[in-house]
Amino acid sequence: MANISRIDLNLFPVFEAIYREGSITAAAEVLHLTQPAVSHALGRLRSTIGDELFQRTSRGVKPTAVANQLITPVRQALTQLQQGLQNAQTFNASQLAKNFRLSLRDMMEALLMPSLVASCQKDAPEVTFNCLSVSRENIVHDLSSGRIDLAADAWIPHDDSVIHKRILEDHLVCLMRVDHPLQQEEWDLHQMLKWPHIQVSSRENGQGLEDVLLARHGLKRKIGVRSAHYFGSAQMASQSNLLMCVPSSFGQFLVAHHPLVIKPFPLTTASLDYYLYWHRDQEHSPPLAWLRDKVFQLIPGSINENSRT
Repeated sequence: MANISRIDLNLFPVFEAIYREGSITAAAEVLHLTQPAVSHALGRLRSTIGDELFQRTSRGVKPTAVANQLITPVRQALTQLQQGLQNAQTFNASQLAKNFRLSLRDMMEALLMPSLVASCQKDAPEVTFNCLSVSRENIVHDLSSGRIDLAADAWIPHDDSVIHKRILEDHLVCLMRVDHPLQQEEWDLHQMLKWPHIQVSSRENGQGLEDVLLARHGLKRKIGVRSAHYFGSAQMASQSNLLMCVPSSFGQFLVAHHPLVIKPFPLTTASLDYYLYWHRDQEHSPPLAWLRDKVFQLIPGSINENSRT
């Protein structure tokens, strides 16, 4: 391994970006460099370290074993350097020029992003956002790799490398169109199960929370449509006899934009909790701390107590 004094330290941000993006082209875009410049920097680092670091695949590049060993200390060093530079100056959000990558389901995007964007345009006009829908199985990995800065989602199992804080406590409700035949009936569990439902899930198959709750009572609902998106489902429900179950806070949002009415979910249920997740390495990053504070302030019904593993 080469002596640190012989290595151009400017090469390590390039290395980290290629590792995070899995592509030289994508790394060039986020670094605002040309692809040849990134390729040249990678070539210099390969020569100095004596390892290929990345191997080309049909989907981009794959890190070698040496790259996998390097990435953690490189990221820790870059984070400490960045934090040192930021701490040496007074953090000023109005001068912050950063693209934040957030993992949000469409429900959280609708509840959070309008107010967050409006607030940032006022306080930090150079801040931009990239909203992604990362599968729950990959959120911890993508926080660790730096692909995403924050994630807002239901409970996700994770280790001590990830910190979480509860931001929303909710409960299930049912939605139906304003002139649904059920409006003329007494609302109860029996009536709810007479009609087909829209199941909203990002997965291709499997039960939703509502189905698990019903199954505990030996009950099952009929699924008329399975959809990955709440907005399309709300539009379907507003123009059909399909019912849909959603968290209450989002149900109120949908009712405000569609001809729908809210009915209580006719079973006693535990609360639905939603959390904000971030990597422990970013705990003291001023930009991320500033953004987290904004999220806690802006989420409707946000819960302010800390909850960490």
